[in-house]
Amino acid sequence: MFNVHLKHYYHETPKDRKETNLLIYSNIGDFHQVPAGESPQFGDLIIFKIHGIESHIGVLIDESRFIHSSKTTGSVIDRIEKWKHLIVGYYRHGKPAND
Repeated sequence: MFNVHLKHYYHETPKDRKETNLLIYSNIGDFHQVPAGESPQFGDLIIFKIHGIESHIGVLIDESRFIHSSKTTGSVIDRIEKWKHLIVGYYRHGKPAND
């Protein structure tokens, strides 16, 4: 639908999480952070901080759910409320509207 390719990132150890963090931010060039006060939309990326490091990505489905995957669980739909305390920010593909 969005024709956006998301790379697979896996973190098992602190070293893996740091490498994943570097990969996420070195590949985020086509995305911009959704401004505070603006509601995230279907398809926005969610970046999570796991063990103190921004190292996990999900994709927003609706205001209460997102999809994400890991090596141990595969792809799952989860509740945002369960992960809310780990959310760093929401990111949208393309340029910001005010550019």
